[in-house]
Amino acid sequence: MYLYLDTRQSLSIRVSLLTAMGHVVRTVHIRSRQTAGGILAGISKALAAGNVSAAQLDAVVVEQGPGGFSTLRAGVSIGNAVAFALKKKCIGLVTAVEPLKMRLDKALKGRVKYAYIEEPFYGSEPSITKPRKSI
Repeated sequence: MYLYLDTRQSLSIRVSLLTAMGHVVRTVHIRSRQTAGGILAGISKALAAGNVSAAQLDAVVVEQGPGGFSTLRAGVSIGNAVAFALKKKCIGLVTAVEPLKMRLDKALKGRVKYAYIEEPFYGSEPSITKPRKSI
């Protein structure tokens, strides 16, 4: 069983339980301005709804992007932290490049090299402006 975190869209965050074949067992939709707290509550709800304990998870799958900066950063960070705490692998996924089922198939066959920490993929360089001059 996999814990799947999709935080690409800030107003439509999904926390799901997936089988090894990529089939969705349970999904919790989060529509909250409290991104980190909402994701953590969603993890608890998804595990409870699926009658699964955290120890039964095989890995944590996180969407790396592209998507919004804040929600991706929160989702990937929480995914890494949960995987670390459970001593499980964290599988990063860029959906636009590789579908979930294909990535899980490769992971199960040992063809994916896991990074210790997954990183967000924002889709473009940050557009940070210089501070305005005070008057």
